Amino acid sequence: MSMKDYLAKVAAEKEHEKLLDSATAAFRRAIGEPGILDRFDADFGGLPSATRNEIQRVA
Repeated sequence: MSMKDYLAKVAAEKEHEKLLDSATAAFRRAIGEPGILDRFDADFGGLPSATRNEIQRVA
């Protein structure tokens, strides 16, 4: 792999990490809103209990 290709790959990976961090922060804000998980349960049948507990700890 050329240096140019390697640096392009690293730059793309860093950009992806930045976007993922931004999406993660938005998700945490959203699930922190009162009633969001209850609304999700009502609309989609809910999360498995283990997953719901993990999300609440993260938020």
